[in-house]
Amino acid sequence: MGRVGVLAGQLFVEPVLWIGERRRDVDSQVPQARGGDRNEQSLDRHARTREIREPLRDQVPSRQVLELHGSILARRVASTIMALMLKTTPDHHDAELLIKVYDLRREAVLRQSRQAIQREFWPKSWDDVQAVLKADHPLNMAYRQAGTYWEMVYSFARHGIVHPGFWLENNAEGLFLYVKIEPYLAKVREAGQPIAFRNAEWVAKECPDGQPVYVRIKTRVAQLAAAR
Repeated sequence: MGRVGVLAGQLFVEPVLWIGERRRDVDSQVPQARGGDRNEQSLDRHARTREIREPLRDQVPSRQVLELHGSILARRVASTIMALMLKTTPDHHDAELLIKVYDLRREAVLRQSRQAIQREFWPKSWDDVQAVLKADHPLNMAYRQAGTYWEMVYSFARHGIVHPGFWLENNAEGLFLYVKIEPYLAKVREAGQPIAFRNAEWVAKECPDGQPVYVRIKTRVAQLAAAR
């Protein structure tokens, strides 16, 4: 079954078992009618049921609460599975992919695009970003090429193909673009790119190896922007 299956079972099954046990606790305290006047015992049973269940009502989750808990559990499982998927030790496959990614960065057009974004793209407002999103903007091609390249690179770490710490030692440059676009990311996604910078965002916000790199680069970008 594996670690993922066992953990998913614990996260989903245990709360359901607890709910079932609480309901059984309530039912076990309700007296059963046996012999004699069943009508009278039935009335007594209903009265006793209300008497017992009333104080326990708040202990048994409502449908809305269960649905909310189910949503929270689903997110917990997804996050945990993603964490378990991450490689814990780099190997020669990581090294081979790293060299291939580096070779791609040496390609002339991609190099020009990366340089243009690093040197010329310093948005100060949503208008600046919105302008770059238009096909006729001088930086549009560089923005699209550099952005999609780094998203591809970071997807390897996010999906557990490579070891994140090893990968980010040599691929932190893409976070410079993410930090510049981050204040306007919600609007970029609303403008028709709903998954824009999803992998860079994961590296910056959810990856333990990526979070300190993100903080360092964010500080550096702020310093460079202030000096312009």
